[in-house]
Amino acid sequence: MGSCKECRWWKPDYFFDDLGECERKIGIHPENKSGCELFEAKTETEFCWCRDCRVTFHASERVLHKGHEFFCMARVDPDAHEYTSTGD
Repeated sequence: MGSCKECRWWKPDYFFDDLGECERKIGIHPENKSGCELFEAKTETEFCWCRDCRVTFHASERVLHKGHEFFCMARVDPDAHEYTSTGD
């Protein structure tokens, strides 16, 4: 079995690089957690999110992101506005 980072159900967090959310299990998990009974290898999809560039791109542009870490989904925390400063 692979790590969460290699699983199709794991979505990396947009703000915290080493954390993510599993669609099958409740909670936030580190990307290097291994040994999960629900592990499934990633599948190819049309659009991906590049962690290094922080952009969404089409599958035809994968050559531009060679060597980067990319995922089919990304997790955005609903409380993300709490992490950033406001212009008060």
